[in-house]
Amino acid sequence: MPVYVGPLIRKKQAIRVPIKGIIRARQLPENWSREEFLYRWCLAPDEKGQFIGKARIDYKERQKYTMQEQENLITTNGISNLLTFLGLSSGTATLFFKVLSVGTGLISGVDVSDTSVTTELKRLVPTGTLVTGNQQDVSVLFGTADGNGTWTNAGCYGGSASTTLATGTLETHALFSYIKANTYTTSVDYVFIFSQS
Repeated sequence: MPVYVGPLIRKKQAIRVPIKGIIRARQLPENWSREEFLYRWCLAPDEKGQFIGKARIDYKERQKYTMQEQENLITTNGISNLLTFLGLSSGTATLFFKVLSVGTGLISGVDVSDTSVTTELKRLVPTGTLVTGNQQDVSVLFGTADGNGTWTNAGCYGGSASTTLATGTLETHALFSYIKANTYTTSVDYVFIFSQS
């Protein structure tokens, strides 16, 4: 679901900036180590820990590993945090994406008023980020021992969030049906796309 932040002014015209989020689970080859993942999926980080530039594996090849793809929504709290960040003239910003959480609870839909992932199973911090053009791709690597079970929903948490369950502010939420087993590693790629229309 696009979220509109605006209007922004360009050449005396008001434009709308939709923000779209897509979350993908990608089952990686069994012989890939964490180092192999970082080498192929990401680039060496800059001083801020961000991976800037093109990854060694392009989008078309990544799609071969995609097992699930779902659009997400930005929650009311997430929209508020984005707008607060846009209005800051000084000070420290509250981080929007500190951890990715997956849950296993029975859930029929998500709503902008949601404040938690249903029946949280596991939280992990991002493994890397990649900025390409108008999109930000946040990758979270679930190893063979991480988050095994039948996922039903996922979301990112910010604010005071940590890897401790039920901490922080839910920024995004999505229905996300995926079976994670201990026989393989999965990269969850959370892509935020900004486009002008």
